[in-house]
Amino acid sequence: MILIKNIYINIFIIIIISIIFYIIIIYPEYYNKKKHNKLINSLVINDIILINGIIGKIFKINNKKYITILINKKIKIIIYKKYINKKIKNEKLINNIKF
Repeated sequence: MILIKNIYINIFIIIIISIIFYIIIIYPEYYNKKKHNKLINSLVINDIILINGIIGKIFKINNKKYITILINKKIKIIIYKKYINKKIKNEKLINNIKF
């Protein structure tokens, strides 16, 4: 009888630890990935974006994986979409950038 109770307690503890692991680690990662995919799918030409410290304007959407951004009047960079950090919406910052 005591052995059966210990087995149930151990199974209960494993279930609780699994739930805590899911809530702390897996769900936030899933939420962030979903949010990032929504950002990537909402991009259009002339949006101002930030890529690892580089601010640029979307010049051309090449395909599902790559886009071309304009850094200034002469410099264009082709980047992988998944590396886009965020879309800039701050009007003061956008007005200070010269393309």
